[in-house]
Amino acid sequence: MNVNSLRDLYIAELQEISSVEEQLVVALPKMADVAGHPELKQGIHTHLEETRSQQSRVDEILRRHSAEPREHVDQAM
Repeated sequence: MNVNSLRDLYIAELQEISSVEEQLVVALPKMADVAGHPELKQGIHTHLEETRSQQSRVDEILRRHSAEPREHVDQAM
């Protein structure tokens, strides 16, 4: 994505945040599966629910700006 304005930068950053949240939604259940301590396992599950909620909010903000949540391409890769 070319960043030609502050709006473009704002959208690009929101898309990156959405991408990170999506990666966490995939990774956290795997972490919970291998967690040995019950409190750690519960903490990971709690964090997963918070992450899903945050991802939904970020995706809604992107939709309000007519931007696709899944359009982000990491420039560092």
